[in-house]
Amino acid sequence: MGKNRGKIQDQNMELHIHEGNEKEHEENYEEPLLDHEDEKLIKRALIDFKCKVEDAIHGNYLFGIPDTHPCHNQTTKEIEQLNEIKLWGVALMPSKPHEGTDTLLLKFLKSKNYVVHEALEKLRKTLAWRKEFKADEILEDNLGPEFQKVAYLNTVDKEGRPVFYHVYGDLKDEPMQYLEKMRSEENSDKFLRWRVQQMEKCIKELNFEPSGADSLIQ
Repeated sequence: MGKNRGKIQDQNMELHIHEGNEKEHEENYEEPLLDHEDEKLIKRALIDFKCKVEDAIHGNYLFGIPDTHPCHNQTTKEIEQLNEIKLWGVALMPSKPHEGTDTLLLKFLKSKNYVVHEALEKLRKTLAWRKEFKADEILEDNLGPEFQKVAYLNTVDKEGRPVFYHVYGDLKDEPMQYLEKMRSEENSDKFLRWRVQQMEKCIKELNFEPSGADSLIQ
């Protein structure tokens, strides 16, 4: 498979994003058609990836170092919680799948050109970062009104994908004051958290089930 086939652009939560509205950069985006051999390779990679994800969950090392005694000192409740690990509301346990499990796992495979061990490492890092950053709780954060004028989610395109607008140009009348305000560590951390919150709002509008809108427009 060519190196560029099926790759997704890297962005915050590893989603497939199309950026830019300027006429000179407009293009009709279409997934390249896959031949029979490509399809077989992708299916094989997905099966292998699902097996490795399940092993990592059962072995309790999806977030870290493999546990050689995965059931040692674990309560039934803790084991059940491992089986219920989710990303963006989609269950990751392949043997207890959500309808969007394959779609979500394929995103990680595509981003690593279907190299299974690299996709697994990327998934592990994503989950670890989300846990540390408390991304699953971020929608509940009240981060104030300061940034609301520079970006917002509004409507969907003709394929049902959420459209997220960046309007940093609205700061043209007060750019220096804004930059000064953002220089503090507290404000820059707050802005980062707000930015992730906006992406989580967009992701909440996605549908990872087959034929659903599983990408967004920025």
